[in-house]
Amino acid sequence: MKAALIGAGRWAQVLANCFSKKVNITNVISGGNKKNLESLEKIIGKFKISKIEDILSNNKIKIVIIATPTSTLSKFAIQCLKNKKYVFLEKPGSLDSKGLKSIKASITSENCCYINYQYCLLDNFDNLRVKKLNEYIQLDFNWKKWGSFGNDIKRNLLSHDLYIAKHLIPGFTLKNNISKFYYSEDIIHIVER
Repeated sequence: MKAALIGAGRWAQVLANCFSKKVNITNVISGGNKKNLESLEKIIGKFKISKIEDILSNNKIKIVIIATPTSTLSKFAIQCLKNKKYVFLEKPGSLDSKGLKSIKASITSENCCYINYQYCLLDNFDNLRVKKLNEYIQLDFNWKKWGSFGNDIKRNLLSHDLYIAKHLIPGFTLKNNISKFYYSEDIIHIVER
């Protein structure tokens, strides 16, 4: 099965390494960083540098893997979904709940969209779930930014931690004391569906 990759940076390369074991990644959309493209070629072999229009119009490409800056994730996902592609979308999927709702509205019986929360697929994930909450739990999140991408680190990484917390801790609620961070409960609800 043929696939396309949108993005060629560090995380796109991680995803390419995983996906290339199951599908043939034939087309790549990239900002043109030569070092990234050379690294990607070592992972997946020869590929064609493409534009989004090439991927959307190519009926042989069934899967699109999207690993771009957060500001462009929903735009690419919606375009691909509207063209009956199966989409693997890097988290958090969108900058806001409006973008996620648009992604959800673009899903039909002829496509699907999976947003990357891969740790929830691990065999032991359910074993970690707190069965009954008898005490107050305080969560502290710490992050280190890798790479030169321009994503806001809280906006980019907090979604992971919130998703894990929501599924591991019964009755999890967020006290809105996160400084300068947009959070909407519907983002988490849409992402998990």
